[in-house]
Amino acid sequence: MAKHRDLDGWVACDAAGPIGIGRAIKEAGLAGKVKLVGLDNLPEMLKLIEDGVADSSSSTRPRMQGFYSVMMLHDAANGIVTPKTIDTGILFVTADDLEGELR
Repeated sequence: MAKHRDLDGWVACDAAGPIGIGRAIKEAGLAGKVKLVGLDNLPEMLKLIEDGVADSSSSTRPRMQGFYSVMMLHDAANGIVTPKTIDTGILFVTADDLEGELR
């Protein structure tokens, strides 16, 4: 950001990237001036959204991924045929979505 001060925003497509970018935006005093859209619902990412540093994030619902992994392993170990794919869905997270199951 120091090199490209005219940037209006950032999009980071991994879990750690938007957290680092959010920290840089905060440290530079650019919260609310530079947009940030991230990925996943790690606690620090949710805090950046809550604080207005990040606009939004999408989450691949890692808790559901873990739940279904354990369930499918249990079923397979007991001879139950498991599905080839499971869609756990995608959450779009904004400040309005921070209550409830995301925490």
